[in-house]
Amino acid sequence: MTRIDSRNPVDDLPDDAGSRYRLTDWRVGYARRLLVTDVIVLIWAVLGSLVTVPNLADALLAVPSDTGVRITYPWVCAFLFVLWLVTLAVNGSRDYRKLGTGTAEYKAVLSSGVAVVIVIALITFLAQVSFSRAYVLTAVPAGILGLILSRMLWRVWLRTHRRAGELSSRVVIVGNLESASQWASPPGATTARADRHSINRSSRIDQFSTYDRT
Repeated sequence: MTRIDSRNPVDDLPDDAGSRYRLTDWRVGYARRLLVTDVIVLIWAVLGSLVTVPNLADALLAVPSDTGVRITYPWVCAFLFVLWLVTLAVNGSRDYRKLGTGTAEYKAVLSSGVAVVIVIALITFLAQVSFSRAYVLTAVPAGILGLILSRMLWRVWLRTHRRAGELSSRVVIVGNLESASQWASPPGATTARADRHSINRSSRIDQFSTYDRT
């Protein structure tokens, strides 16, 4: 039976080494890259849709006439941009536990887009405000597709670095050599390479293996 020890390896480092490790943790830098890309994609989606929909740049948001409020669609773009960034953060789209593998990251991106639509629908119902359907139906799908595509491209970049032994997290496996080597083997490694990898990383006996893995 194989057991994974999820303890933080930083705790075993000296204070100065642990501080350097935290500063250079790949997950922090990767999340920042995703944030920058998210901002670029959302600006493209909200402003691109504003330009794409005819006669919308100078149009006013339809609000009850007795309010006297005049809101142009550039302000709607700014609101949608901020709202979307908030929903991405709330849904944990850049949570390190979701990054790099599985579908949780993509589900968080999709859930954020759905949340934006729900918020717009609630504002429309409660405040009697009418958003341009053409704008919403252009901006939201474009934003979702752009975000998912950007995350896919970043995964390609991440996997390329991981094949080179970079951008991985250290974990501890306890078990026999055969079962541990299945977890410890790098992507595409043969059985022989996996065994050598486990043996070289062994820190106590042949049933205790430490390795770098996502």
